[in-house]
Amino acid sequence: MSRSALITMSNTKEYDAVIIGGGPSGSSAGYLLAKKGRKVLIIDKKIFPRQKLCGGCLSGKTIQYLENIYGETAQSLIKKNIINFQAGQYKIYLNDKAVIQGNLNQPFFFVNRCVYDKYLLDKAGDAGAEILEGDEVTEICQTQMSVKTASGKVIRSKHIIGADGTHSIVRKSLLNSDNTKKQWDKNLAIALELKIRYDKLVQLLNLNSIAEVKTKFTQPMLFLGVSEWGYGWIFPNKETAVIGICGLMRKNDKKIIQTFKKFLEAVGIRNIPDKISFSGYPMPYGNFIKNPAKGNILLVGDAGGFADPVLGEGIYYAHRTAELASYAIEKSLSEGGCAEKTYHNLIRKYVIPEMRHAKVFRNLVYFNLDHHMHKIISFIISVSKEKLINIVNGNTMFSPFKSEKDYYGKIKV
Repeated sequence: MSRSALITMSNTKEYDAVIIGGGPSGSSAGYLLAKKGRKVLIIDKKIFPRQKLCGGCLSGKTIQYLENIYGETAQSLIKKNIINFQAGQYKIYLNDKAVIQGNLNQPFFFVNRCVYDKYLLDKAGDAGAEILEGDEVTEICQTQMSVKTASGKVIRSKHIIGADGTHSIVRKSLLNSDNTKKQWDKNLAIALELKIRYDKLVQLLNLNSIAEVKTKFTQPMLFLGVSEWGYGWIFPNKETAVIGICGLMRKNDKKIIQTFKKFLEAVGIRNIPDKISFSGYPMPYGNFIKNPAKGNILLVGDAGGFADPVLGEGIYYAHRTAELASYAIEKSLSEGGCAEKTYHNLIRKYVIPEMRHAKVFRNLVYFNLDHHMHKIISFIISVSKEKLINIVNGNTMFSPFKSEKDYYGKIKV
């Protein structure tokens, strides 16, 4: 039975926070606020576990977050079958040539988002958050601080968190100017992804065994130059390979399917059976919102455009912005006043600076690719490879003037 069937809400009940979306950002915010004893409701249109398109890579800074907030280490998550693969090596290609490869001091970890997201939502429920699944929020009323769902429920709350992804209804109701929409669309990417079981890859790659396939896919691989202002990837999982491609929508929208097919052929995958289909989804790619709150309505994760502008890493920023939003809401509930100012200050301190630097680096790389300056790109990547890996894992930063310990550590106001 869905948890939504177990929840009854009277018209007079008011929550401290209603969270739209039960992914990592919504679940983390719900968990943190419920742990403080707050009345929290998480609403998601899907019933969990549900499929979620994503490469599922957990960087070092994400693992550190999970330990700080949930008390979970990589090893404990492996034992619980939340993490299903870890890689100690990597490769980055420019077109068909590997420009850098090497060992990782910290491994990258991989999850199936179906499993990972269900685990996090259950943690929020165990902490005391109410969860309404299978009911979609269709309307946000800012003046009444209420949400209306497809089933007709009207729910009031002191705070509303939009954790409802790239197509966020909360963002659209909060920031609906033409200028905001143009800025959002300018740096919105489109991604296509295919998950193929290793036993199927044996046939598609003309190999002899699953062992041979696993030998081929033992490390994450990134491919530059396969799409305009984007990249391709192959990420290993326990039983499947996650293969995808992304690029800015304004540069790739009409040709992304054909580009993806060429990429698959380039990595040796041809004649894909019809029953193995690929899926597409939009993703933030440098369109982070600098002021993602209005009053007591806050945006977190993809809903606020919070994903790394270089590699599109969204899981860490989903968690981190949820933590910052929860802090702002807790302060609002404890001390009075609205959460907007506190949240904006925290976002500007702990998220925006590094995203701005990452976006500059992204623009530099893709500008040179646009002008076929491949030698320059190869040089930039090769001389900065250790720094780039350390940035992804949270061991250093793009900005030379900030400390990663302060940036990725405990919140200090």
